[in-house]
Amino acid sequence: MACLFGGASKGPQARDLERGVDIVVATPGRLLDFLDNNTTNMKRCSYLVLDEADRMLDMGFEPQIRKIIGQIRPDRQTLMFSATWPKEVRALAADFQHDAAFLNVGSMELAANHNITQFVDVLEEHAKQPRLMQLLNDIMNQVRFCSL
Repeated sequence: MACLFGGASKGPQARDLERGVDIVVATPGRLLDFLDNNTTNMKRCSYLVLDEADRMLDMGFEPQIRKIIGQIRPDRQTLMFSATWPKEVRALAADFQHDAAFLNVGSMELAANHNITQFVDVLEEHAKQPRLMQLLNDIMNQVRFCSL
């Protein structure tokens, strides 16, 4: 597996690709960098997963997504995951999915919550597992189970 994203050195990412991988997780911009430089290609890509499709469109990545999809074989299987299903996401799905199945959980009128606060803990490697256990314990102490 290779993880390709901007803000990090391209060297280790390129070496991962050159070794050969079955799965690539990538941001559109960094993947296009590697495609444009012929570091990799999408000729053998059988599955394409677009996660957070609505957010990628909100952030202006539609041209990059279309360019990437244009380099993948047409008989691929495409999966799209989106918290919301606005007309732009539906249009992208219609353009790139054939005989699509649609699964909806919740209301179609739901909108993404933009009022979420995230925290980042920057930790040394040895401190990660104890911190994770502490966070999980804190969460479990707040959860109340009941049966009806």
